[in-house]
Amino acid sequence: MKLVVVRYIIRRSRNGLWTVFDVLSGFPASIGGKGLIGLEEARAREMSDGLNAETLTDSATH
Repeated sequence: MKLVVVRYIIRRSRNGLWTVFDVLSGFPASIGGKGLIGLEEARAREMSDGLNAETLTDSATH
């Protein structure tokens, strides 16, 4: 059985918007230098899911 670690999670901010959080770095995730903060929940989930899928794919090929 293989253990899968989820690297990216979403957190709701006080203003009601969402941040994609990188649990390994302890900071908000970013793509192309842009922080994934202040997102609607659906968009944050989409980004988190995509980043986690990419991380799993990268770890499977190394």
